[in-house]
Amino acid sequence: MGTRLTKEGKNRNGVYFRSQGMPIVWNIGVYIRLSVADGNDVSLSVKNQDAIIKNFLENEFNEPYRLYKTYIDDGVSGTTNDERNSFQQMIRDIEGGKVNCVVSKMLSRVFRNYSDQGYFLEEYFPRMGIRFITLEAPKVDTYMNPNVVHGYELPLNGIVNDRIAESASMSVRQTFRNMRREGKFQGGFPPYGYIRNPEDKYSFVIDEEAAGIVRQIFHWYVFCRMNLEEIRRTLNERNIPNPTGYKVSKGCNYQNPGVQGNESFAWSARTIKMILQNRTYLGEMIQGKLTVISYKVHKQIQVPEDQWASVANRHEPIIEQEVFDKAQELLELNKSMKSYQSEPSLLSGFLYCADCRRKMHKRKNGKRVYYACSTYYKRNKNDCTSHFTKADIIEKAVLEAVQLQISFADVDEVLEGITELDEMEYRKEQKNQLKTVKAKIKKLDKQLEALYLDYNKRMLTEKEYLGFRKKFCTQKEALEKSLAQMDANLNDEKQRQAKRDQWKEVFRKHKNITELNRQILEELVDRIYVDEEKNITIQFKFGDLFKAYI
Repeated sequence: MGTRLTKEGKNRNGVYFRSQGMPIVWNIGVYIRLSVADGNDVSLSVKNQDAIIKNFLENEFNEPYRLYKTYIDDGVSGTTNDERNSFQQMIRDIEGGKVNCVVSKMLSRVFRNYSDQGYFLEEYFPRMGIRFITLEAPKVDTYMNPNVVHGYELPLNGIVNDRIAESASMSVRQTFRNMRREGKFQGGFPPYGYIRNPEDKYSFVIDEEAAGIVRQIFHWYVFCRMNLEEIRRTLNERNIPNPTGYKVSKGCNYQNPGVQGNESFAWSARTIKMILQNRTYLGEMIQGKLTVISYKVHKQIQVPEDQWASVANRHEPIIEQEVFDKAQELLELNKSMKSYQSEPSLLSGFLYCADCRRKMHKRKNGKRVYYACSTYYKRNKNDCTSHFTKADIIEKAVLEAVQLQISFADVDEVLEGITELDEMEYRKEQKNQLKTVKAKIKKLDKQLEALYLDYNKRMLTEKEYLGFRKKFCTQKEALEKSLAQMDANLNDEKQRQAKRDQWKEVFRKHKNITELNRQILEELVDRIYVDEEKNITIQFKFGDLFKAYI
C-alpha cells in the first residue's frame, strides 16, 4: 500500500519507512490485561483475548508483520501504569526499537485512565512512531486512520472508562470498609503467632509454635527486663527464625521487600518492638493502617491511628491485657534509649522539666553526669532555662522519698487503707465515666430526632439525611458498647482485687530498700520533675491514694 512520505522519510503519523520502495514490517507487541474486577468473565479472559488477537493477525492483518511478543498483566488494575510490569516491559521494548505496533482487544484493556489514554495516543505513540490497533468498538488504527485520535469518540470513551474505573474502585473500597468494620481479615498473611481459621478464612486461630515465641518475647521484656537488643541477640543465638523466615519455613510464598537473602531470617530490634506494640495479640483485629491516595495513584500512605479499623474479641488473645499494658509503659519509658545499649540509664524516661514539661536529657562533664532541660539545649534557649542538675543529687532525693513513703506507718496497715481508697476512687471514676457516656448517648438521640425533623422540612436531601443518620447511629452504637463494657468492669471485683494485690506485693518488696535500681523506679515512680531552682518533685504511682490515707 502506497503512503505519501514527508521529507524526513516518515508518514504523517510518525511511522518510519526503511526506504521509499520498501513497506514496513510491523514488529507487533500484543498487550493483554485481566483485572481482579473482571473475575471469571470468560469473554475478558487472557486466553480469550489472545485467541481473538491472533485470529485477527492471521486472517485480517494483510501487511508484513512479525509477532515480537505478547505482554500479559493478569489480575492488575488498568488505572496505573507503574504496577503493570508487562506494560512497562512493552514500553522498554518500544524505546529499544523492538516494537513498532501495539495490538489490544479494546481500549479499556490498555487504558482505564483518561489522562494516560490522551498522553499515549496523542503524544507518546506518535513520537515513538508506534502504530496502535484495537479490535472492538471504538476500533482504532492510528496508521490507517490517524485522525481517529483527534475526534470525539475516543476522548468520550476514555472518560467513560475512567468513570467506570472510579465507580468500581469506590464499590470495592466500600466493600473493604464494611469487611473491616465486621473484623474480617483482608490481608494475605496473618500476623506472626496466628494462622487463618480453617473454618473461617476471615479470622485467625493461634499458631502455638509461633505464639510461644511471642509470649517469650513479652516475658523477657516485661518480667526479665531484657531490652530490645538483648532479646534480638538471644533469639538469633538460638537460631529462631524471625516472622519472615518462619513463614517461609512453613512453605508460605512470603517475602519481605525490605531485606533480601539470609538477612530476612534474622531478628531486628525493630521487629521485636513491633511485636510488643501489636494489639492483635490482645484478640483485636486491626486493619486499615495504610491506604492508597486514589484509584489512579496507587501509592500507599499511612492512616492516622485514630482512623484504623479495630474490632475487639475477634480471635483468641495470645497476651493478657495487663502484660501488654506493662510492655507499653516500659516502651514509653525507654523510647529515648538506643536499641544497641545494653543497659538504659537509671533515670532515663522519668525526668521532666517542671517548667516547660519536656524531658530532661543526660549530659556528661568528664566523669560527672548531669541532667538538663531538652528545650534549652536542643530547641530554643529563649523558651526555657538549663535546669542543670547532678544525677547523683536526683537519685539521692528519689531514694529518700521512696524510703520515706514506705516508712510512714506499718506497710500492711497502710496497704489495707490503700485498698479501701482504691475501691472508692475506682467506683467514683467509673460512675463519672458512665454519666458522661450516657449524656453523649442522650445528645445523639436528640440530634437524630432533629435530623429527622430537618429532613421532613426538606432542609436536607435524602442522601444528606441518610449520611448523617448513619454517622450518628455508628457513634451511638460505639458508645452503647462502651457503656456495656463499663458496667461489666464496675462489677468485675476479681480483676480489681488482683490489681490491688499486685500493688501490695510491690510495696512489700521494696519495704527495706537501700539503693535505687531501674525496676524500683518502673514499679513505683511515674515522673520526676526538676524546676529552675533545682527543687525535685516525685510523682508516685498510687501516690495520691497513699498521701490521702496518711
